[in-house]
Amino acid sequence: MRLEAFICELLYDHDCVVLPDFGGLVANYRSARLNRRTHIVVPPSKHIGFNRNLRSNDGLLVNQVAEMTGLTYKEAVLKVDETIAEYQRLLQKDGRMVLEKIGVFFKDKSGQLQFIPEEQENFLLSSYGLGPVQLKYIEQEMETEETPVVPIQDERRKIAGWKIAAAIVIPLLFAGSLLVRNQIKEEGKFSLASLNPFHQAVVNADYNPNAYKLNSEKSRTTLSETLENAAGNVNYDFTTNSISEKGIEIENAKPTTAEPVSTEVKKDVNPIKEVTTRNESVSGYAVIGGAFSVTENAEKFLKKLQDDGFEARYAGKKDGLQLVAYGVYSSKSDAMKALGNVRNSGGSAWITKSK
Repeated sequence: MRLEAFICELLYDHDCVVLPDFGGLVANYRSARLNRRTHIVVPPSKHIGFNRNLRSNDGLLVNQVAEMTGLTYKEAVLKVDETIAEYQRLLQKDGRMVLEKIGVFFKDKSGQLQFIPEEQENFLLSSYGLGPVQLKYIEQEMETEETPVVPIQDERRKIAGWKIAAAIVIPLLFAGSLLVRNQIKEEGKFSLASLNPFHQAVVNADYNPNAYKLNSEKSRTTLSETLENAAGNVNYDFTTNSISEKGIEIENAKPTTAEPVSTEVKKDVNPIKEVTTRNESVSGYAVIGGAFSVTENAEKFLKKLQDDGFEARYAGKKDGLQLVAYGVYSSKSDAMKALGNVRNSGGSAWITKSK
C-alpha cells in the first residue's frame, strides 16, 4: 500500500502525522523568504520535519486509510503495519527510501534515521496556487551633465560689455534724477510724464470727474438693452455704445429650459440568474478542486467546472479561502471514484468531509 497519498492529504489539514513504530512528520509554518544568491522569492509554506521519537499510534493515519479504502479499523492497522515494515526493509537494504511529495529518509554513518523534505510541495492551503518568483535587476543609466568650458577670451568680452553698458546707463540715471527733483520743486507734484523733458502739462478747464461714471452707466444700460434684443453673440463697440464689426465679441447665451426626463424604471427583460450561492451549506464528501482568496477567481473556476459537465459548487471555506468542489457526494466510495476520474483526466483535487 502506498501511504504517501494518505499522508499528503493529512498534512494539508494537520500539523503532525505519526507513522506507527517509525516516526512523526511535523509541519511548521514558514513565512515567505528570499534566496539572495538565486534571487528567488518563495511564498509562505509548511516546512516538514521528522521526529523519530513520535512512534505511538495516535489513530490519525489509520482512520484516514480506513475511511478512504472502506476497510475496518483493524484491517487498516494491518495494512499500515505491513507498509511500514516494508519501509524498514528498504532502509536496511538500500540505506535510503523516498516518499513521493514528502521527502527522502536515509541512515547516516551512525545508523540514525535522517530525513530531507521535498521542497517542491507546499502543504499550506493559504498559499495554494502560488509559486516561486524570480527577481530581475533593472539597470538604469544615469545621465551626467558636463559643465561647458567657456574660453577666457569670451569671459573677457562679457566683462568689457558690462563696463560699457554701465558707463552709458549711470549718467542717464543721474541726469533723470536731477530733472525729477527740479520738477518736484517747481510744480509740487510728480508723474511718469514728468520724466519727459519736452512735456508740458495741459490743464482742461472743462474736466468733469463724474463724466466717466455717467458714461459708464449709460454704456451698461445700452449694452443690456442691446443684448436683450440680439440673438446669439454680438460684437459691441464700447466707444459708440453700439454693435459694430470692430467691437469686442460678447457671449449672449440665454438660459434654456431643460426637457423633462422620464423617471420610469425599466425592468430587465432577461434578469441574470445566479448559478449558485456561495454560502450554501453542503454535507458529505467534497472533491475539492481549488481554494481561492479572490471571489472573482472562485466564480470563474466554478463556472468552468460547470461548463465542463461537473456538478460543481461551493464547499465552504478553509482558513479564509473559498473552496470550490467538483461535486459533493454522500458516501466516501462515490467521492473516491470521482477523485480518480478527476486525476485520470489530468486534474488536481483532494477529498474533504463537509458538515
